Amino acid sequence: MYSKSKATKTILKSSSLILILCMLISFVGCKKKISEQKAVGVWWSVEDQYLSHYEKMCCRRLLFKDDGTYISVLVSIGDNELISSEYGTWVIEKGEIVVSTTNLPYTTTSTYTYDGKNLKNGIWTYEKKD
Repeated sequence: MYSKSKATKTILKSSSLILILCMLISFVGCKKKISEQKAVGVWWSVEDQYLSHYEKMCCRRLLFKDDGTYISVLVSIGDNELISSEYGTWVIEKGEIVVSTTNLPYTTTSTYTYDGKNLKNGIWTYEKKD
């Protein structure tokens, strides 16, 4: 009787561990998906970034318009100088925002992921402001 009980406990522990591992793996693979309605609007960078190329602290602003167009501006913090801007289009693919910008002869594609509150792309994290 002792051996049956011990075997049962071992099986239950193993099953519990396998179940917990499966749940953890499924959560790691889960990404929040953003809707078009949620994406539309103005997004501001959460933290300013030092960009060595410009030797300045900078912030970035994004505008996703409901007509599918996109505008991004990079501004220096100290003097509010417009450093760069880009224009393009955006769509939702697999719950992520995919932006295409064209500077002939090149087209660039960027992807913004969503964590349920913020957008992320590279070193930048953005929060919605409107």
